[in-house]
Amino acid sequence: MIEDAAFEVIEREGLSGFSMRKLAARLGCEAMSIYHHFPSQAHLYEALVERQ
Repeated sequence: MIEDAAFEVIEREGLSGFSMRKLAARLGCEAMSIYHHFPSQAHLYEALVERQ
């Protein structure tokens, strides 16, 4: 679910416009909730690349 939402935010905002806060807003949660699953933005990017 997080990864799907991340793809949506990146598609809409571009990679340079992506942030964990924007992702959290898309998911309806706080950014810290995402950090529970992905310790950093880099970890999230790795998961997205592996998924491709």
